Amino acid sequence: MTVAVAVAEPDGEVRSLGAIPNRAESVRKLIRKLGPAEQLRACYEAGPTGYVLYWQLTELGVECMAVAPSLVPVKASSLQA
Repeated sequence: MTVAVAVAEPDGEVRSLGAIPNRAESVRKLIRKLGPAEQLRACYEAGPTGYVLYWQLTELGVECMAVAPSLVPVKASSLQA
């Protein structure tokens, strides 16, 4: 299983960083790369894997929010009829 990673910059630009393995060491390495952890804010789409990623991130000092998929806004142009 993998975790898709994207970064939203302060100017509003959003960049995909690809995917990382869903392992604690991979998450730690990513946070060190993006760090400092106290300045990062994260969210992830809640799913069948529960809150493991949330616990990992908060343990590392990253403020994190789990988001329900049904509450994620979708641009009208991306909706399919």
